[in-house]
Amino acid sequence: MPSATADGTTYMGQNWDWLAPVADTLFLMELRREDAPDALAMTEAGIVGGKVGVNEHGIGIAVNGLISGDDGEDGFRKPYHVRFREVLDAERYDDALRPILETDRVCSANVLVGHADGELIDLEAAPELVNTIYPEGGVLTHSNHFETDAVESVNERRGPSTLYRAERLRRLLAEEVDAGDAGREGIGSGAIRDALRDHFGRPSSICSHVDESLPEVEHGQTNASLVIDLRERRILGQRGPPCEGEYHEYAL
Repeated sequence: MPSATADGTTYMGQNWDWLAPVADTLFLMELRREDAPDALAMTEAGIVGGKVGVNEHGIGIAVNGLISGDDGEDGFRKPYHVRFREVLDAERYDDALRPILETDRVCSANVLVGHADGELIDLEAAPELVNTIYPEGGVLTHSNHFETDAVESVNERRGPSTLYRAERLRRLLAEEVDAGDAGREGIGSGAIRDALRDHFGRPSSICSHVDESLPEVEHGQTNASLVIDLRERRILGQRGPPCEGEYHEYAL
């Protein structure tokens, strides 16, 4: 949040992890529209919506997977990827939250919605329950498990690294805030990128890499790393693990 950043900007960022071959299908689309806000958003070829992005009104979205014990009981509900596009279609912050909240969902997902004027709300969405999480000390992080006890969280059974990745990321960023309080700069875009390159627990790290001990069909990694400057409506993006290349700037 602006209270924690060196330049008073609201930043959002994400390492988007999935099966390694999917990296070749990712693209960043620029939407220029007469009937809805212009936007920049990352998605996979063939998938509607936009998983990570920002629109012309400074509304940003980042998403990551969750699994609950109630997932899939009712398959006839609006798909998440349609909801994600509706977030980027919003001109006001309350309308950006509405697509995730207003109707029950097929399965679970975590959705972080931000605004350039200094708001961040994390929505842990299960099929029939949404838990809201707010920043602490100007920082908000999340990984792939529910933080609320109101939902049976399943994902950590197959991916235990989720239990340390978000907390470690929070600490790495909080150290920058503490440095700012001591008279130095707070969190900047560079500090966010450095944190997203962290290798504690490699290959199951914040910057995730293929675990060669697993069958090839289960090979996963960080397929894209993005840092969004909501004030300037721009994205710094890197395809693949962020330690392996430089971020490129895309401005709306």
